[in-house]
Amino acid sequence: MKRGRELMKISVLVLVVAVGLVAAPLEAGWVPTGSMDAARVSHYGVRGVSLPDGRVMFVSGWRRGAIYDPFSREWSVTAPMRSERSAAVVALQDGLVFVAGGIPSRDTSEYYDADLDSWNVGPRLNASRVTATGTVLQDGRVLIVGGGTQNETAEICSLREMTCVPTNRMVGARTVHSATLLPDGRVLVAGGGYHDFRSAEIFNPVTNAWYPTADMLFPRAAHSSVLLVTGQVLVVGGDYSASARTTELFDPQTESWSQAGDLLVARQRGHGVTILADGTALVAGAENGIGDYSRTAEVFDYTTNTWTQIEDMGERRGNPLVILLWDGTVLVAGGYFREECGGIGEERICWQEGTPSAELYFPPYLKK
Repeated sequence: MKRGRELMKISVLVLVVAVGLVAAPLEAGWVPTGSMDAARVSHYGVRGVSLPDGRVMFVSGWRRGAIYDPFSREWSVTAPMRSERSAAVVALQDGLVFVAGGIPSRDTSEYYDADLDSWNVGPRLNASRVTATGTVLQDGRVLIVGGGTQNETAEICSLREMTCVPTNRMVGARTVHSATLLPDGRVLVAGGGYHDFRSAEIFNPVTNAWYPTADMLFPRAAHSSVLLVTGQVLVVGGDYSASARTTELFDPQTESWSQAGDLLVARQRGHGVTILADGTALVAGAENGIGDYSRTAEVFDYTTNTWTQIEDMGERRGNPLVILLWDGTVLVAGGYFREECGGIGEERICWQEGTPSAELYFPPYLKK
């Protein structure tokens, strides 16, 4: 089945490239697609991952993951996980999906085999981790970073050896930070510090050591980051009023930060970012205060260093899944869309309500 899906992907890609046959609307913009079986939310460190056959997997807070098929535009559910968790999620080079930490299974891991639709026990972590990040290194191992306000540790997990081995101690504790693999194999970790939310550090897998790099221009936590085609790292928004509308660029060659264009809409937290097929970056959704969820989206052009607002999404979304599909479209799924409150005075309780809906964005380049 896996080989068949890969052949189908290659065949359809050839058609798309050759004659531009993508089932797109008349104008670039958003269109609804199939809904998930239940609402899912992309919490810190939790992201969707692309499978080798072009499908996308979303794991967040439910015992079963959801898989989106871009060919049928429908969702299916996976076999149940061994533990319900909101955890760091990464796709490995061999097609397996690795999840580590999270609530309630803070020091455990497991991995998913899409061919067998099965979850298997992974290596035990060396520390309890809730809001950790997972980054696949160039050799296929996974770097798990932070995940607690006083957690200055990181570790490298290998499914081949079924081990998680601590790295040298980090420069500072990290939670709701960002982690980005650089072109030379190092990893940039920024923001989310315990004391200094402007700080950043770099992990060198060759030496297994961390070292401090230049501070960001603005304090950031719950922000997002992505590697641009230029080799620079774009960092977006953050849970501080001073940084919610700002973005900045990290140059790995000089290890310095420079200010990028300001966002048109504040994005404190709960937004997702992905690189489009033309090298631009799309950011969608946000939570800018309790119950203040955004339906807006905008695109960053690295050639002009500016953001351009695009058509609004069909639904408000905070903490949605945002991921580029193989055909150049962008899938945005789930997230919070409203807050409900009940009770009076000290008895008053508020809770966030998520959505199972999803939509596709068709960028203008699909019309060319």
